Amino acid sequence: IAAICEWYRVVRPGGIIYLVVPDRRFTWDRHRSLTSCEHMFEDYARGITDCDATHIDEFVDNVDWSDYSPSTAPQDIPDKKTERKKTYRDAVKAGRIINIHFHVFEPCNVLDLFTELTKNPLTGLKLAIEDYEERFPAESPNGFLLVVRSHK
Repeated sequence: IAAICEWYRVVRPGGIIYLVVPDRRFTWDRHRSLTSCEHMFEDYARGITDCDATHIDEFVDNVDWSDYSPSTAPQDIPDKKTERKKTYRDAVKAGRIINIHFHVFEPCNVLDLFTELTKNPLTGLKLAIEDYEERFPAESPNGFLLVVRSHK
């Protein structure tokens, strides 16, 4: 939500925001629960950033390790999980960004999020979805595309 608010702030009135969003059905997130709009708004209100340890355990414990780290033997996964969690926590302590999927998306919850963003007084965004394409980009269709217009 913070990213969308920032993009909205800098885009001119009538401007377009393009979002390519990873779709859990086609990524290592396939076994993780979809993130609710409520959860995303709670994280936004709490100021959760990409330098935050809040989502490390859920991410590491629930990604599909056969996709996330295909070279890791199944018997080594528990140790790798422990190691990865430590690496991410050490990065957060040092103030570095961690590269994980904090939230999990499918078109339904992202479309719901945009509906809520336009209603929520916390954000006050005036956005309209102009176009949507599933299975994007063509060369690696593990996400979806949203084209959103600003109506500020």
